[in-house]
Amino acid sequence: MIEVKNVKKKYKKVKALDDVSFNIEEGKITCILGINGVGKSTILKSIAGLVKPDKGEILIDGEKFSNKTYNKIAFVPDIDIHLN
Repeated sequence: MIEVKNVKKKYKKVKALDDVSFNIEEGKITCILGINGVGKSTILKSIAGLVKPDKGEILIDGEKFSNKTYNKIAFVPDIDIHLN
């Protein structure tokens, strides 16, 4: 299970995440939807351990991000590939 609790993240003066909380249950498919700039990528990068939240916590199976939890998460970023 993934637990996101009161996560906040700012980039300079821009609030990317402001007190975001939700749970994703094991075995469930979850979709994160929203218009550009609402924090979808930031929350996914935070769950994957690529971005550190300014406040709040993210738990994977009840544990904070570590080498142990790292092996439980897969993240495939959007990549712009130009083929010639």
